Amino acid sequence: MISVIVCSRSERDFEALKNQLRENAGAETEYIRIPNENGHRSIFQAYNEGIRQAKGEWLCFAHEDIRIHTKNWAGRCERHFAEDPALGLLGVVGGCFFPSDGDWRAFPGCRRGHLLQRVNTLEATPRAVTAPIGGRNFPGRV
Repeated sequence: MISVIVCSRSERDFEALKNQLRENAGAETEYIRIPNENGHRSIFQAYNEGIRQAKGEWLCFAHEDIRIHTKNWAGRCERHFAEDPALGLLGVVGGCFFPSDGDWRAFPGCRRGHLLQRVNTLEATPRAVTAPIGGRNFPGRV
């Protein structure tokens, strides 16, 4: 089982996220909301509280504004961990830009990066980039 832990500023946004993730999960998941409407705790404090509550073998730390479009995302994550015992982390990156001096190759164990990102909030369709990490072909900017 995967435990999805969210430092939440809005119960409504958390419920929307939970419903969307549950619809596409494809495996057993639990959803843990750590309320933080007034910002009285750091995201690290909230995530640590979520870890204490989690019952899943795998932990997923998520923001309320994400959406996972991949069908069977939880099942696929579990399969990746089962197939590669050396695997300790799966991650998704996002942001408004990649710094031109940033270097994703700084993490030698990383093999591939995929980014689905709205580069500009006026764009109707997000752009997607998938590339190996560890070579010069990983983009500095989307």
